[in-house]
Amino acid sequence: MSNWGGAGTDAGRGAREQAARVAAQVQEAERKLAEAQRRQAAWEAGAEGERRTAAVLAELATEGWQVLHDVHWPGRRFANIDHIVVGPGGVLVIDSKNWSGRVDVRDGILRQNGYRRTEACDGAAQAAAAVAALLQPQHRTLVAAIICLVDQPTPSSQPSQVEVIGLGGLAANLRAREARLSVADAHSIAVHLRQALAGQRSPAQTTTAALANVGAVRRDLQRGSTPSRRAGVPGRDAAPARRGGTPNGKRRTDRQDGVVAGVLKLLAILFLVFVALPAWLHGLEDRLENPPAKGTTTPTATLSPVP
Repeated sequence: MSNWGGAGTDAGRGAREQAARVAAQVQEAERKLAEAQRRQAAWEAGAEGERRTAAVLAELATEGWQVLHDVHWPGRRFANIDHIVVGPGGVLVIDSKNWSGRVDVRDGILRQNGYRRTEACDGAAQAAAAVAALLQPQHRTLVAAIICLVDQPTPSSQPSQVEVIGLGGLAANLRAREARLSVADAHSIAVHLRQALAGQRSPAQTTTAALANVGAVRRDLQRGSTPSRRAGVPGRDAAPARRGGTPNGKRRTDRQDGVVAGVLKLLAILFLVFVALPAWLHGLEDRLENPPAKGTTTPTATLSPVP
């Protein structure tokens, strides 16, 4: 029989397979392009939001406020802090968010279009803590974290970690804060932060002692009370480390002692099972097979380790 009729079914198969592979590559390239365009739009929106926030903060320059933009985040090589404002009301670390859609706070949780944005709150609080760690102890509790919503109003309720303020109310919010820093102190703090954070490299984060303090700053500001200066003092935070009696170190020592004791017990058991017990059984077997004659005394057998 002839195979000429069936041979035609294979015609162009290689070209079709190659076309299918190229089509898959085109689809993947289109997906990557769309993702790149999405990221580009997000970065452009973020840059526009920071620009608009900076324009509002510039209005405060004549009222004793010092403003820093786009500075290093201490301890994070590739991260930056959008804005730091130092003035009579304290040291405010501001993260601009040019979010779209509905932004609100429900049950203490910041949400955008219904999705939780707790990572944004955590990031802002951590940035404020890193800045607070660069300051003198008496100034650390004056640091607060703010998320500035560029195109939304201030929510009716607030999350626990940070303040969320609409751009339209940002300047008024800062002006209304209780005066806690003199003009001279605000200037010196701003100079110090500019020297530390506006250089070529991001400084190392020196301590995490201020993390707990920053979380309480907003509550202190709301109550209008003077923040405690005892919190975050290096001498108190570092005391356990200088005494050499940290709980973690003690637990590690206890675990090491327990491991050594366990090994010694295991060696003692192995010696009894494989050395002492066989020697005793061997001696007992000899005595049973060769009982001593009457009137004689059976010498006491001494167990010794068998090499």
